[in-house]
This record gives sequence, structure tokens and C-alpha cells, in this order.
Amino acid sequence: MPKPSPAPAPVDLVPVVFGSLVAVGVGYILFHALRGTPAPQPTVREPPSPKGACTLAPDDIQGPGFCVCVPADLESRCQAIRLLVRVEEVQHVADRLIEEGGDFVSAAVKFVARTLAWTEDPDWGGTCFDQWCSPRRLLQTRKGDCDDHAILLTTILLAGGVWAQVVIGHRVGDPTTMHAWVEGRDVGGFFAVEPQDKVGLVNRTPWSGWVVLQRLGDDCLPRAA
Repeated sequence: MPKPSPAPAPVDLVPVVFGSLVAVGVGYILFHALRGTPAPQPTVREPPSPKGACTLAPDDIQGPGFCVCVPADLESRCQAIRLLVRVEEVQHVADRLIEEGGDFVSAAVKFVARTLAWTEDPDWGGTCFDQWCSPRRLLQTRKGDCDDHAILLTTILLAGGVWAQVVIGHRVGDPTTMHAWVEGRDVGGFFAVEPQDKVGLVNRTPWSGWVVLQRLGDDCLPRAA
């Protein structure tokens, strides 16, 4: 009988399979490159934030203060107001304005209007309707939109012992004219003011021609002592 042939040596499949996968991957990338379109990249998703939660913007991480992304509903806005109205950050401003004498509300309006330059909010996308910033952040950047002006003014008035609230609304018949202003009550009674008014006019009656959507006061803030 002829001598039996030796059994074939076992084949290590790991390098073969790995090499095949690498070849397929390289070929896939080259295919997309030759077509002029990039190969799809993995999608990185940030963990979801709870509704109305504080979300830091990239440029706020290193700087003083912070900003939050705020949806348009009342609950989220109240949460933001409770987070942002920090009287300790503007107590020195309120004390100085009171020491200077005169109408404290008018002086506070002029201070805010002359301190902050108006600027448009960045586009955060998603459910974010507005970016609102803390008083410390606003005093550091010296810029903000109508909401920021109203938040800073409300905080200063509260620090001075005057009850005030942020009001959100729009012109009658034009919902696109969204705006924020401040209402409150001092020794002279009710007032409504424009936080961007450098003259510091104090209106003693509610604004006419405006529709109030939300008053972020009684349900969001404690009254001043």
C-alpha cells in the first residue's frame, strides 16, 4: 500500500478574517473618497437634559456666570428665572444706586440700559427657544437681548427691596414681536418699565397695545421683604 500523505496543517482563520475585514473597510473608504463623498461618521449623541435644565454654552465654561437654554413654556421659564435671579450678584449695584439717591427704579432702568448692549441670542437648535444669562455673566459680557435686560433689571430691583417680575408678551395683532419688559411695585405703586430705556421712564400704568403671555413673578419668585 502506498504511504499515506500527511494531514494538511490547520489554517489559522483569525488573521484571514481580520485581514478581510480590514480590506473591506479600506475599500469602503476608498470607494467613498473616489466618489467625492465622505464615508459616514459615527453619530455622537449628548445625554438628554431634563426639561428646563441648565445647559452651559461652550464659551461659558471658563468665564464667570453662566447661560441657560430655555424652552418657551411657562414651567421651563419659571425654572430658569429661579435659577438666574441671584440678588447677591448685583447687591453692590443696588446699594450704590440707593446711596446715590433719587428714584431707585428709574436709576436701575438707566443702569441696565446703559450697561448692556443689545445682541441676538445664538442659535442652540432643538427645543431651545431662548438663551438667558445670569446677572454676573451679563455684567461681565455687557451684552444681551431683551430677556437678559429684563432679568438683570428684575434682579437689581429685588436686591434693592422692590418687588419686580419679568413679563413676556408681544404687540397686539403681531405675535412675531416677542418682547420682555419688567413690572413691579414700589412705594409709588405699580410700575411697568422698558429695561432698554436709557432715559429711565417709569410708567405707572400697564403697557397699552401689548398682549401679556407670561408674568414670571408670583409663581416663580419670592417677594422682596
